Amino acid sequence: MPMNLGLGLGLSRRAVASGGGGNVAPVITGVPTISGTTGLGDVLTASPASVTGTPSPARTWQWYRDGVAISGETAITYTVVGADQGRDLTVEQIETNVAGSDTATSLATAIPSLDPATLSPTAWFRPNDTTSALFTESGVPAVSPSVGQTVGLHLDKSQAYGLGSERVTNGSITTSSGWTSSQGATTVNTGAIVMTSTPTNTQVTNAATTYTSGRIYRITFTISGYSAGAVTVQLSNGTSAPAVTSSSINANGTYTIYLLSNGNTTLRFLSSGTTTLTIDDVSAREVLGNHAIQATAGSRPTLAQTGGGVENLTDDGGDSLNWTAPAGTYTVKYVDTAAAVTTLTSQSLSGTVDMLPVSGLVEIIYINRALTTDESDGLDNYLEDVANP
Repeated sequence: MPMNLGLGLGLSRRAVASGGGGNVAPVITGVPTISGTTGLGDVLTASPASVTGTPSPARTWQWYRDGVAISGETAITYTVVGADQGRDLTVEQIETNVAGSDTATSLATAIPSLDPATLSPTAWFRPNDTTSALFTESGVPAVSPSVGQTVGLHLDKSQAYGLGSERVTNGSITTSSGWTSSQGATTVNTGAIVMTSTPTNTQVTNAATTYTSGRIYRITFTISGYSAGAVTVQLSNGTSAPAVTSSSINANGTYTIYLLSNGNTTLRFLSSGTTTLTIDDVSAREVLGNHAIQATAGSRPTLAQTGGGVENLTDDGGDSLNWTAPAGTYTVKYVDTAAAVTTLTSQSLSGTVDMLPVSGLVEIIYINRALTTDESDGLDNYLEDVANP
């Protein structure tokens, strides 16, 4: 009798598993949904799609990040962590009863990428940001960088390329106030500096101010009415600090030039040859940040581009771009063209630092403190995405 009872129960269980005895396997109609805000630390909640089945199915959940199951995340709610930033989250609804099971997966919920600016980096160099960051050298009129050019000035993005206060007095030149001329040029109150057959080495100088040593200044101005000669723009104050001079300019246009101050006190225009042109709308403002510079042409890295269109800096041997780091203990993260992220912790930095640790550099960020796990994971995702868009 016990043996017959056991055989009967076994047959009954098989019948239940195949839908016999009135049991019906679960069927999910539609897909579950995810609600909630998507910031770091926010809680997302799954809402089930409708389901039928007899007996009533038991429900479980599984959360996924970019299609990969997140270990241990099987509750109806999920808390966003750093590793989710820049990634897609989905949730799977699983319904099970004695007759079978069914699953359905939600649409993806995109988690915003980390903005490195929120980590207050001390320096942030992004060779891929060619519109704002890379120049052949200081003193050369800014143009859009091109693949194959060498880079002698790389602006730091940590301050969003923000600008300091205006250093030029009366840059719109509405009167002659703030401007003096050594000879042959006239500062007029109709809105411009006019050079008419001006002799070579004529200086048109703005009022003395402070151009802090070691800082980069963005000089902008327009030239019109050009017919002869050339001008350079300089930061100068005589012999106490050597003049910093741009390349020669001999055409009409609107110009942007970056100059590295030696502790100069005046901005001036210097004519070359017999010069006829008009200068207007002059501005000089510090570019905020800790910028990287290579004064030696043969030691400058080259701008390159991957097949996927990602700009990077290549090193043909001994190249460098140096910035001046405030003393501190840094976390350094960088990514190369293979989208490999490198993290260096507890880096004691002070003074001159080469921001080119690897050939094929896509981006590097210096943060003067330790990072939390969420910050580190979110920054890793950001860098991977930059190198592999």
